[in-house]
Amino acid sequence: MGSRYSESSKSSISAALTHWDVVRDTWSWDRVIQTGDERRGAKLATFVLHLMARQPHYPSSTITNYVWALSAYMESELQADPRVNVIGWSFFIASVSVICFVPSEPRKRVPFATIRSALQGVDASDFAMVQMAVVVLLLLFTFQRSEYPFPKTYGGFDSTKHCRVRDMEPWQGGTRWAIGSTKADPRAERLTGDAGAGREWIVIGEVDDDLFDLRSWLARFYSFFPPGPRDPDSAFFRAHDLVRVLTYSVALGDFRRFLTGHMPEGLTPEDAGFHGVRVEGWNTCSHAVTELAAVIQGGWSSLASASRYERLGIDVARSIPRKMLAYHDSDARVGADGDAVDDASDDGILGGGSDLGIVAARGAALVAKRAGAVSGRPASVPLGASRAAHQPAGLPDGWQRVWHPTSGRRGGYESFDGPDGRRARSVAEAARLASAAPREAAPRPRPSSLPAVGGVQAPLPSLSSISVDVLSDHVTYFDRPPTRRAPRA
Repeated sequence: MGSRYSESSKSSISAALTHWDVVRDTWSWDRVIQTGDERRGAKLATFVLHLMARQPHYPSSTITNYVWALSAYMESELQADPRVNVIGWSFFIASVSVICFVPSEPRKRVPFATIRSALQGVDASDFAMVQMAVVVLLLLFTFQRSEYPFPKTYGGFDSTKHCRVRDMEPWQGGTRWAIGSTKADPRAERLTGDAGAGREWIVIGEVDDDLFDLRSWLARFYSFFPPGPRDPDSAFFRAHDLVRVLTYSVALGDFRRFLTGHMPEGLTPEDAGFHGVRVEGWNTCSHAVTELAAVIQGGWSSLASASRYERLGIDVARSIPRKMLAYHDSDARVGADGDAVDDASDDGILGGGSDLGIVAARGAALVAKRAGAVSGRPASVPLGASRAAHQPAGLPDGWQRVWHPTSGRRGGYESFDGPDGRRARSVAEAARLASAAPREAAPRPRPSSLPAVGGVQAPLPSLSSISVDVLSDHVTYFDRPPTRRAPRA
């Protein structure tokens, strides 16, 4: 029971118990709420009211998280969840969520021009601002969530998730960072492990713009630390005392100070959050390279979850920062004749002379699918309809394998379509049908009379004159031979 929770969940349970101990001491309750306790609903409600009365106020997300954590602790003590069968509990906690609602981190995009202006205004003697420049460039070029650079609390540092000293290396003129488990992949099941167990390298290539050169900012960042190596398993980003880990709340304050005086008209630094930098990086990479490249680089699953299993070629990964900067460089986007240059194809690595590897292959497949060229069906075929898949060896000419998606465990089933509307369930059956001479379907004559009943040939009656005697030879549904094919070995 104890090993079922992650380090973050254990931290939430510990924090919830801190508040619960205050409540239970006030009312002389036991720490563990026993299964079937008739006052369990009142105890939970008292716990929630205690959290609501705290100054400064907890947001509803924190309160509901602490309620879950307290219930999880009771379950770890082999007791039933105290919320079970408490009448009106869902309505009560929903009303608490309404009363204590606090807007979460702003999701507005931070414009590229704002980032450039803020980098230009950094005081090189201010450790917090130099460190924030490194954080912003990291999020801009890798599209990682803010949970990677820093934890939420000083004691919440997780070596499987957060950035350690050993997780950054200078590499081929740029840098590479070892990302770990994330909210989308908490068990690091999709990572290659090339940077160690549960870690994967993400490359940030070299750029010509000194303002966006991450290695220059890292040199300034390291100058604030004492000479000599740092503990490789310690936190990479540090609080202002250079000792404790940099937490999210402290980093957010530094980030908004980093943006002060550089926000667009009508916006303030309080309108921005780290997610806005990630979004700007995603948007820029989508336009400057391809959307699929942005999905693979940042581990986003909005396009297709399977894209997270793909990997970019080294040349493509290294070129992403340079292409992103060129996309926002008006001089680089204007040719000698004054016309705009297509950013997606003006580079020998990313287009024209060579392709994007898996990115180009998947992009071509999407284009072909939208055009209806893959399955031979018109482009108006809706998504979810049967689609063509890979053609197995031994399939006769003129035949194709078609995959029919379903909601079952296998995800669908296959069939093999041939000319003249013929269909088979296997390659062998398709080969037999292809080798057989095509049969011409003879027209089925319409009978002019019914079978003889009692030795008398009855004429074909109208629908209104059919009687039970005429249908005495009718075969019922239960007497018909089964139409389901025999199972294959």
